[in-house]
Amino acid sequence: INAEYGGNLMSEFGVVFDIDGVLWYRTKPILGAPEALKKLQEREPRIPHMFVTNSGGSVEAHKSKVIAESLKIKIDPSQVVLSSSPMKQVAQQFKGKDKILLINNNRLNTQRLAKEYGIDDYLILEDFALCNPLMVPWKSYLENPKDTQTPVKFSAIFVLHEPHDWGEAIQIIIDILTADGGLCEKQHTTTKQQKVEIFFANPDFEYPTEHGVPRLTCGAFRMCIETLYKAKTGNDLRYTVFGKPEKSTFDYARQELEKTNRLNGATEPLKRIYMIGDNPLSDIKGANNSGDMWFSILVRTGCFKGENDATYPAKAVFNNVAEAIDYILQQHKV
Repeated sequence: INAEYGGNLMSEFGVVFDIDGVLWYRTKPILGAPEALKKLQEREPRIPHMFVTNSGGSVEAHKSKVIAESLKIKIDPSQVVLSSSPMKQVAQQFKGKDKILLINNNRLNTQRLAKEYGIDDYLILEDFALCNPLMVPWKSYLENPKDTQTPVKFSAIFVLHEPHDWGEAIQIIIDILTADGGLCEKQHTTTKQQKVEIFFANPDFEYPTEHGVPRLTCGAFRMCIETLYKAKTGNDLRYTVFGKPEKSTFDYARQELEKTNRLNGATEPLKRIYMIGDNPLSDIKGANNSGDMWFSILVRTGCFKGENDATYPAKAVFNNVAEAIDYILQQHKV
């Protein structure tokens, strides 16, 4: 395998890891992964590295703690990028505007994320539904449902994670997206012109579980919203997705790596970023589409087995992350 770049300064390159299938399998460390990470962390100055996953809906500090405990290594929350992480930057665009509707699968995580991301003026989906029980007539919120809503105007919807009750969420999201000016009330005026922005974390359609057959996740939830919005308005839904393989997520990871590198004393920007993943459709496709500085590496310890992927070929393929790290260090002579 021929590298496209060689260098001799540690600050010239960084490494981005997928987690499941690269470093662990369902939180059980993959053989050699902890030792490979320690090779990066033991060097001075430390080689900047990050962990990028399509999971979302929680704060980065929680995920970093889980990774650290599983792999027995030290990780700072700033080294973790979840599919919802770029929303921290997006949230600043809506400061001083109308409310943001937050959708997640855990109320406490939603509150923590709102605080972490600096979102002050927001409503959690379940709270909004509780004040508007007649919006979802098939669900019993109170013994004697009675709308207590005062009109609410929304500027954006953040889907941090797919919710537990898809039916409830879909109905309310469609109501808000078709409310004239984002003003949602008991008898609001509908419009075919989308006034409210909507952002989704995690483009994955499904994910593997112990059930054996993959389960639907946030990408499938988004498709439901798209289809129903199109059927109701005749227009395509305008939305933004974060998570691999979206370029926005790789750009965000690069920005965070650059910050770490500067803290390590670097004065020049990174010249190479290695993406180590096991999924050609998300890890490799995303890296290959994010600019020449990205170098994609595929490992065979997760969902990929074979020589290389025919549709989204990596620039290098190894049996495991330990081999990949050795290769990187050899290329840079460190």
